[in-house]
Amino acid sequence: MGSAHALAGNARAAEGAEAAPVAGGPIVELERFIVEEKASDQNSLSPMARPVRGIFGDSVSVLDIPRSVTVLTPEAIKQYGLRDFSDLEKVGAGTARINYFGLPGSPVLRGVKAGVYFDGILRAFQRNEMPTSFGSIEQMDIVKGPAPAHFSPTLTGGFVNFIPKAPYFEKERYAVSLTLGSWDYYHAQLDAGAPFMLGSKPAAYRISISGQNADSYYDRVKNDYLSVYGSLKTKLAEGLTLTVGGEVYHYKSNENPGINRPTQELIDHGRYVIGEPADISSAAWGGNAVRTLVEFPYNQLYINPSLNALAIPGPTARAAISPALLATMIDLNDPAQRAALYSLQPNVENLPKRTPAQAAVAQAALDQAAKPAQDAYVYTKQYFDAGGKVLTAPIEGNQVLSDSNDYADADDFIAFFKLEGTHNPDRHWRNQLFMEGLETDKLSTYGYGVSTRQFVIDNKFTVTEWHDFLDTELNYGGELRGSYARTLQDFFAEPFSRRDITQGTISTNSIILAGPQRDPNGRNLWSPGIGANLRSQVYQEALFVQSSSKLMEKLTLHLGLRGEYAQFCSDLPSQVDRSSATLKGNLKDNSDKPYYMASISPVFEVTKGLNLYAAVQVGTGIDPATGGVIFGDNNFTETELYETGVKTALLDGQLVNTLAFYYWDQTKYSERDGAVEPLRGQGIEWESTYLVTERFTLTSAFTAQRVNVRKSTVGYGAIAQTEQDWALNGGILNSARDRTMPNNPELNYAGSPEVTASLFAMYEFPFGLGISGGPQWRDGYWHNFDHTIRIPSVVLWNANIFYRYQSWEVFLAMTNLTNEDYYTSAEPTFAGNTLIGKGLPLGWKLTVSYTF
Repeated sequence: MGSAHALAGNARAAEGAEAAPVAGGPIVELERFIVEEKASDQNSLSPMARPVRGIFGDSVSVLDIPRSVTVLTPEAIKQYGLRDFSDLEKVGAGTARINYFGLPGSPVLRGVKAGVYFDGILRAFQRNEMPTSFGSIEQMDIVKGPAPAHFSPTLTGGFVNFIPKAPYFEKERYAVSLTLGSWDYYHAQLDAGAPFMLGSKPAAYRISISGQNADSYYDRVKNDYLSVYGSLKTKLAEGLTLTVGGEVYHYKSNENPGINRPTQELIDHGRYVIGEPADISSAAWGGNAVRTLVEFPYNQLYINPSLNALAIPGPTARAAISPALLATMIDLNDPAQRAALYSLQPNVENLPKRTPAQAAVAQAALDQAAKPAQDAYVYTKQYFDAGGKVLTAPIEGNQVLSDSNDYADADDFIAFFKLEGTHNPDRHWRNQLFMEGLETDKLSTYGYGVSTRQFVIDNKFTVTEWHDFLDTELNYGGELRGSYARTLQDFFAEPFSRRDITQGTISTNSIILAGPQRDPNGRNLWSPGIGANLRSQVYQEALFVQSSSKLMEKLTLHLGLRGEYAQFCSDLPSQVDRSSATLKGNLKDNSDKPYYMASISPVFEVTKGLNLYAAVQVGTGIDPATGGVIFGDNNFTETELYETGVKTALLDGQLVNTLAFYYWDQTKYSERDGAVEPLRGQGIEWESTYLVTERFTLTSAFTAQRVNVRKSTVGYGAIAQTEQDWALNGGILNSARDRTMPNNPELNYAGSPEVTASLFAMYEFPFGLGISGGPQWRDGYWHNFDHTIRIPSVVLWNANIFYRYQSWEVFLAMTNLTNEDYYTSAEPTFAGNTLIGKGLPLGWKLTVSYTF
């Protein structure tokens, strides 16, 4: 592991190199533009191992950046085991994750969604269509707070900037790695590259192919993908270079939505509420449940509400419940009781009265159900009034709401072209063209489907100038961006808790047709309501300027300004069979919007290696809905950030610390409500890296953060339920709008720990053996907004053992070393009251790598 001093020496040596041999071929003359690309220490964990390029200057030390930034080198990515955004919580501060149905498409920073950039260009937004591919990246920077002016606008939490795999400039290289691990995990990667002559032009290339075939700890959940990446850089003329590349990524899996029927009893004692409602399967619906009996708006006003209550299988009920209490339940073997159950109920006082047409719809739905006799007993209110108890059973963490017929398949491609010119030592320009296309199709048999299509093309032209006046670095330019997005969703019938996941088989009574599937009339099931489906096009034109000037010897001032104009149009996709003319009219929009971002960030050098900084940024961000669609003005969110902090690089750069205090305001778009949700966040972050010796490194982090909703109610979502509530209402989704939270009057966000800390150590012996690892502590936190379910604190230990010898490396990574039993939360606004996750037990991955 190299030190900061070794890095500087390597950089100087690289700058002086003129040529290097290509194995098995002639000597290739290497231009300086090629060799100087390697001036970084990829085997270090230090944030000083390389400069941070393009965020607050052309090439800046992390010490001089006026933000909290986590710099991840290739070694850091390997040691922390970062394979997708769900792993970011292992490293740094402010990176605690909110679990959105198991697929980490976007990072979460400082408690809210964050953006993803590829070499400074904003990627297509995807919330959880698939895990964003790491197959094209070599390093990354995690930046807290909204993107600076010369970046496309994103949200207040921050962003991750991917640094793509660069061509191998100094010599021919090949690398092969094979990984196997827990739960039938298999992964392979081939990486190759070399300098070469492209005609008469010096050039270099890089190819990286990654493939994975894996089951998971969770039943019936896979995680397979294939990534093919390539890049090439060539010198077209003196001072003019071209870099091109791209990635094709194919992902095939399904969601991991977690354990349904969450209760505190489940967390504390591992007991799950058992049973499934009376059978409403129907031949008209392919042998599955009659969807219209559970679809929004629910028919509980028109049918017997006991049709939504759970039923206990006869043998289980008779063994656990006394005959007197059984008499208060509905016996599904009794023809008279069964007939009453499958019938319309009278109009209920104080509730809206049904019309004859509504009654006819409800009756037709009931008529479709087969209504078979069942040896089972249905819970009733009379049962509980007489002292009856809810029957529960132990559950394992791998038992989740999943089906082998579920899928979450996606294809993503990116292409990039970068032309750079340096004809003047005081001026550098670059033109970046980036394209991305993303397609995803998902279906879950608990009643959810989605299909998205996106295409983004972005061209950014940037000029960087250096001026003697105030020692100023000036970045200015323009950006043109166009995006097309189409989202089809079905969330009008999601009875998550209808299925008893402790059963060995999946009953047709718990399968709800959704999305592209067909109803008895031959129509697809894409939801007809506002918030579900949209097609949009957005065109953005921007001018920006970013400067860094030394006002005094020790005071540097960063200023940023971006003016942007967006034109957007939207309408309802033609694929929605059940849409109405009114809905089509309501979703038509053709509008425009001018907006801006402005920032001011001073950095004061108290003494060498000790900087104070502050940052203020205000303006507009963009918060797309599922699949990247823009519904209108509400997706353009107002953002404010106020941050101050201290950074140190002491002991000759061996000890690097960042202490940050921040406060932000932001509005977030809710497609479920079709409205904005004002949020506020504040917190403290501390990160430290100490190169104790050349072979021993310590890193640590601490986060204390809080996000709250700045209004009196939270948006549409499921209602918190007790064990008795699940017993009486498990067959449908109980939900409400404008929910008040008496136990949470400040509406503090739930779903992730507010306080976390971590410590990681790495030591490499002289003979090639190395060990690394450490604990992560997560304080206890509320699972849901209602503050009825609390997840206890936990300490998780991860450890690695590795051995490097010449061209070989063997790397064993172990997670949850002490096999802690713990839970993870679900997205709190909507899903927190319907799902909860079980954390992974002890797991391992063994990687063997050979470089030649």
